[in-house]
Amino acid sequence: MYDILIHPGYPKTATTTIQEEVFNYLDEAGKINYLGRHNNFTKGDYLSEFNHKVWKYVMENKNINIKGLEKWLSEYKLNVYSQESFIQPESHMKKKGYGTVSPVKVPEKLFHLFSDKNFNVTIIITIRAQSKISPSLYVQQYRLFKKDEEKNTWKKYMEKEVLSGSNIFYKYEKIIDAYAERFGVDNVFPVIYEGIKNKDNKCIKKLSGLLNVEEELIRKRLKHEKNVTDRKGDKFVQETRESHDFAKYLTENISTEVLKKVHNYMKTYKWYQKIIYKSKTHEIEEPTSRDVNEISGYFAEGNLKLAREFSITKRQLESYGYLRQN
Repeated sequence: MYDILIHPGYPKTATTTIQEEVFNYLDEAGKINYLGRHNNFTKGDYLSEFNHKVWKYVMENKNINIKGLEKWLSEYKLNVYSQESFIQPESHMKKKGYGTVSPVKVPEKLFHLFSDKNFNVTIIITIRAQSKISPSLYVQQYRLFKKDEEKNTWKKYMEKEVLSGSNIFYKYEKIIDAYAERFGVDNVFPVIYEGIKNKDNKCIKKLSGLLNVEEELIRKRLKHEKNVTDRKGDKFVQETRESHDFAKYLTENISTEVLKKVHNYMKTYKWYQKIIYKSKTHEIEEPTSRDVNEISGYFAEGNLKLAREFSITKRQLESYGYLRQN
């Protein structure tokens, strides 16, 4: 029997911190078998082989030998698989050129991989108030929208992507329900990002319980939660980069797989990035209190459903901005 804890997202919910400071640490301490991302981009294999194969199957419909996955699993430790790109806005994934699988379809594909009686699967999904995650994600991925006349400002993006009802990414209850339908309500655990950030006892206890480690250890490992968004006055500041013309020519005309691999490997080094990319700084407006309240109100009903069906309290939702503020 293999015990597997799957963490499919969300992005912008301290996922990198959890992966690096908790999962990697526990793996190195021999407490879990971590199947997720590597710390070091320069290794040339940013995704572990297990992670890479499963990602290809889920997001690009690549055939894989399901039984072959077992060689990476441990029968004696908790196996932890973290891949936040399983929950991404489809519009963002399309602009990146990746396979576009709706976040509500991912649970079905994961269930197909791990539905065998030899697998005992638990799902942990980290969430963040929609009024906070939407501008944070927009700023981080602004490069995707800076030339899109319909979404090249925060206000436009908010209307088109957040409040239009067309983007299921922000409807937490729909995605979490999709996992519960496949893996069972008792095996799906939403964890509030704000609770992790503020060392909320309920959130820390839930996370430590799922990982079967001491609460104090989780507190210590999460003390260096990273803030990667820069500010200038009341605006966000984001740097985007584009390839220099010669780099575009190089990329488009490399004909051999060996040279492509060398080029992709070299891109992991900052000095090489400075040669092939040119950078530009953008100032992006910050959401107003009215924006925050409008977004919170729009998603309040769906968020309340989480309190009724899962281990999240209404008080937590109110405290951390998941409901409309009076």
